[in-house]
Parts: sequence; C-alpha cells; structure tokens
Amino acid sequence: MHVLLLILDGLSPRHVRPDVMPTLTAMGESGGWNRGGGVGVMPASTYPNHATFVTGVTPAVHGLWSSKIPTPSTDPDDPARPPGSPAPLIEAWNVGPRSPTLFDACTRAKRSTAAVLGDHHLVGAMGADAADMCWPEGGSFGPEVARDALEYADDAATAERIAEAVGRAPDLLVAQLNGPDTSAHLYGPDSDEAFEAYRWNDSAIDSVRRALEPRWEDWVVMVVSDHSQEDGQGESIDLDDAAARAGVEARIIRDGSAAIITGEGGRHPRWLDAVEAVVGREPLAADTVVAWGRPGSSFGEFPWGIPGIHGSPRTSPQVAVVSGGHSAVGALAQWVEATSPRGTDWARKIARLLELPADSGIPA
Repeated sequence: MHVLLLILDGLSPRHVRPDVMPTLTAMGESGGWNRGGGVGVMPASTYPNHATFVTGVTPAVHGLWSSKIPTPSTDPDDPARPPGSPAPLIEAWNVGPRSPTLFDACTRAKRSTAAVLGDHHLVGAMGADAADMCWPEGGSFGPEVARDALEYADDAATAERIAEAVGRAPDLLVAQLNGPDTSAHLYGPDSDEAFEAYRWNDSAIDSVRRALEPRWEDWVVMVVSDHSQEDGQGESIDLDDAAARAGVEARIIRDGSAAIITGEGGRHPRWLDAVEAVVGREPLAADTVVAWGRPGSSFGEFPWGIPGIHGSPRTSPQVAVVSGGHSAVGALAQWVEATSPRGTDWARKIARLLELPADSGIPA
C-alpha cells in the first residue's frame, strides 16, 4: 500500500463541481466524497491546518497558531527581549510543529516518505525536511521553478514534481498545490480569475492521477484542502485600540478574518464582548483565544487589503475526497461520506493504514 495525501490550498468544497473541477469531481464520485466538506482547525489558515494534517493534533498541541507565533524561548535573560516585553514574533516555518509528525513516525517504523510542497514555507511548518525526499530541498525554489504571483510554485510545476515522487512509490507521499489560494487572495474566491485557477488546479490533479494509474490498485489517495476563503472587502476591527480602551494587556496577531489574542487579553477575554464587530471567539490555550468578526471583516487599524481572506469559522470547510484503487479505499469512502472529517482525522487514518506503532506519537 502507498498513501498520497494531496492538499489543495484555499479550495472550498463548494467549488468542487463538474464544470470547474471535473477530475476531482470524478475522483470523488468513483471513490468517496463529502460534498459539504470536512472541518479544519481554528484559525482556519494555512500553517495551523497543514501542521495538523501531519500531526493529528490541534494548534494548542503542535504550537503553530498562525503564520507568526511568539518566539518559543522562555529564557528570562534573553538579551533580545527587554524585561517585561512580550516575546517577539517569529515565522511558523522557522519553528515547526512541536508534536511528532507522520514523517517522524514513518522513519521510526521504517516506512519511506516523500513531500512535494508548492508553498516552500511548508517544508518547515510541516517538519517535511524529515522526509526521505523533500521538494523544494531546504525550503527554497531554484530559479528554474515557475512561480505564481505570490512567488509560490506554479501548480503545473509542482504537479510535475509530484508525478516524479509517485514514480518512487514511497509508503507515504504528502503533496500540496497552492494555486487556488493565491488567486482567491488576489481576486476573491468567486472571481473569474479564481475559477480559472481552480480549473488549472484540476488539470494539475489530472496529471497526478495519470501518474498514479500504472499502479492505481496500490494507492490510497486522500484529497483535502486546508481552508476555504471569503470575501475580504469589509470593515477593519482594531483590537489593539479596543484592548487599550479596556485597559487590557493583549498581544494581537492578525490572521485575515481571525485574530489570535495572547497574554492577559487571551487569558481573560471577556473584554471582547464590548467589541460590537467581534461575533465569536474560541480558546486555543490557557492564555490564548482566536476571535472573528462579521462577514468580510479583518483585523487591524486598516482593512486587510486583499479581496480574499480566511481565518474565521466561515472558512473552515475543507475539501474531503478519498480515491485510489487499493482495497482499503472502500471503507474510507464510506467513512468520508458518512462523517464530516475533522482536520485531525487524516493523520490518524494514515497512521492506521500504514500500521504505524501505537507509540509513534500520532494519536490513535
């Protein structure tokens, strides 16, 4: 058995339909497909959910709440941190998940692994440098790699590398195509430009499917997305100002249509009740909450500034498709159609399929 976990960044389940994504639709119809989608972890953003896909745990456990997180150093004598000042923020991909990943577990169980990631930052955010083969090596693209408007790898270029990895037949292949997210950010998730990107993404999926065909009966294919997107042209919510007016110390980390709040403001979040534009919140840890506002809203002194955003529960729906020719696909197809899968479920299913030991670090 070989398992492919293919992640489509920023694609909503509502866009998986025959006239837009015929290949993915056909894979769902021949295998298993939850048309309403699965449910990602909060915040509904790229790095928290990708880390969850390979660890099977929530951001409260793996530690990656956003693209930027407080520096994990707890040294009170750290010269980079003045006394009493909050920990500086650091990119999530420079830290990585603090929980064991599928790559770690497979290595311990002597299972072969590969990772092909169109977002180069995911090499660090997913701990993918622990895979036997990882592209882009070192988390950096060479000049020969075609890029999209946000400098991520073009889906066609990434699909070519995925097809090459399929030929190596690793026990586990984790791959990611970034195109839908880029176009939805730049033009809006329901724009003509975004639909063109979804069709281009589907053609990339088709090239991967064709690479799988010679040994189709050996593969279990799971196709997911990390989050959806929503229109981002609404109001801005300045939580820094609101916290100052409430006399609350709070670190606000902006994340599209969500905001992560740490410190006193996260430990005692009742002050958010007075912020009319905030419509919900959810605890992430003892001193951390994630909050979200009305549809279209983003956080900061000024609007987020791009047509498509994500982060709120409105963008937590994830594509959930199971395909492949292996005999294990039947039971998985029944599961995915009967249950709205959680983001934490996929690593656990993969661990069982590959018969990783109970002490692998991946939750049962």
